[in-house]
Amino acid sequence: MIAAFRITVVFLVLAQATAAWGDDAAAALVETCKALRSNEPVRMTSTLTLESTRSGPPVTLDPITAVIDRTGPGTGVFRIGEYDAYISDGEVIVIRDGVDDAYVRCHRESIPAASIHRAMASCPFPLLAMSFPAEDPKQTAARLHSELDTLEPRSFERDDQGRLTALTCSSPSGDLVFQIDPETGRPGSAVLKHRDPEGMPAGSSVTYRWNWTYQAPPEDEAMTFTRGRRFRLDRVSALKRSGETTATTGGEAPALRLPALDGGMIDLARLRGRVVVVDFWATWCGPCRRALPQLQTLADEMAEEPVTVLTVDCFERTSGAALRDAVSKMVKDLDLRLPVLLDEQGDVARAWGVRGIPATFVIDPKGRISASHTGAGPDYLQQLREDVVSALQPAP
Repeated sequence: MIAAFRITVVFLVLAQATAAWGDDAAAALVETCKALRSNEPVRMTSTLTLESTRSGPPVTLDPITAVIDRTGPGTGVFRIGEYDAYISDGEVIVIRDGVDDAYVRCHRESIPAASIHRAMASCPFPLLAMSFPAEDPKQTAARLHSELDTLEPRSFERDDQGRLTALTCSSPSGDLVFQIDPETGRPGSAVLKHRDPEGMPAGSSVTYRWNWTYQAPPEDEAMTFTRGRRFRLDRVSALKRSGETTATTGGEAPALRLPALDGGMIDLARLRGRVVVVDFWATWCGPCRRALPQLQTLADEMAEEPVTVLTVDCFERTSGAALRDAVSKMVKDLDLRLPVLLDEQGDVARAWGVRGIPATFVIDPKGRISASHTGAGPDYLQQLREDVVSALQPAP
């Protein structure tokens, strides 16, 4: 009897202190979201490291930092790199440092995170959705990661005092596991191993690791958007600095003369009279892997037109024979037949002002840039189709 009683107690403790499932996990997600919104205003700083694995040793990228300033119910700012996204009651407006005369009002989606994912393409920061959540926690879970929209609340853990210590959201492609500070109820870190990401070879994976800190936001930073004399643009990639010496829409395309993967040199100047699409990419870039097959589709569709699609590999962490091997493997894996140019030192990409990849430019027959895109959102291919068709039309 005593032994049976002890076993029963152990099972009761384990049931309380370990994982719970189903709808309770959705409630745990709601609980975590509420903890993030307590003690406003609050600054949440995210540090993200990524590790990409195919065949051979994994490639670890430099950390990426993003900041969320939540200032009140439904209001705040998401800051990453040179860009600030102001959030107010579901509306998102993006500006760029050094661009004082323009802004972008993002397409309104179910929650602000979805609008930002659409505008900025790859933006894998879970606290963005959790800080401005949907009423339905399953909708919030689906927007925790810009590259994985099938996450659902799956399980959670509590300590012997009933405090939340872990939360897992799962999908067929990976599990996002948060470690929760039981004192505050806020996430301190998280890991997601995304298996077989779309556009990557079978057996590949990308591991995301986040760490978060919390503090009061500084008083000297703007927390609300003021339009002033700014005019509205329709794409984040159009937020260009005045006098920026980069590839800008309406301007002359910079020089581009690079070796091709299969031998020889390709010079953009020799393609004058054709519409040329130039895409900058890298083997470690997940969104690039999704964009490249779409560029191949575009080239196939435009085969009877005076259109050339060029892809430029850049910003790699290898060189020489190792770089060629990595690029060749990816070209084979994706069944690409496009010309692949090698910008081994990244000089051409920098001259074109490429700061994020994929970066895609459409050049008209006179050598002027008629359109440009950073990232590869859901309408990437259709946008390029329209841009190319427009560039093929004779100038008035």
